[in-house]
Amino acid sequence: RIGEHVDRDNFARFLACMVWMSSYDGYLNNGQNFLLYLDPVTERWGFLPWDLDHAWGEFEGAGRMADRENASIFKPSPLPNRFLDRMLAMESFRTEYLRRLEDLSQTVFRPDRLCERIDALAEVIRPALEVETPERLGRFEAAISEDVQMNTFQLKRFIHVRSLSVAGQLAGQNPGAEIRAGFRFRD
Repeated sequence: RIGEHVDRDNFARFLACMVWMSSYDGYLNNGQNFLLYLDPVTERWGFLPWDLDHAWGEFEGAGRMADRENASIFKPSPLPNRFLDRMLAMESFRTEYLRRLEDLSQTVFRPDRLCERIDALAEVIRPALEVETPERLGRFEAAISEDVQMNTFQLKRFIHVRSLSVAGQLAGQNPGAEIRAGFRFRD
């Protein structure tokens, strides 16, 4: 009867996005950075993401970077989450959620598409950073670079590795990594 109270389609999309992005500074981990709303027409609850500044595997408060890149799509939360566990235990919801992950992987979260958008946005952002400190510009360039750099979060690298991990998990070739709660300063 959960569909009488929760917009299951909305929650499947929301969950698939959060899981694909390894967004652990929110619903999947510490229960913050999302909005729960009651649709006045359907009278069902829906979920909206909020404050995604630590999405894309960047949140150091959940596991190591290698774990976030390969985070399990089947056990996405490092902490007990009764609602999420019950939703994923329903075969019909689980099927819809996995279908959403597959669809996102082939459309919105395609690495070529995302990297192209990152490059376009970088052209807009770079001039503002050039008047800031050289350190900020350097961190920005490292974050969007495709050259592997040690001890630096690299968005494009994360996207490529995560894409392969999600595809492998959907195909049953990779079990994914279970994220452990707890803050880490360095991987």
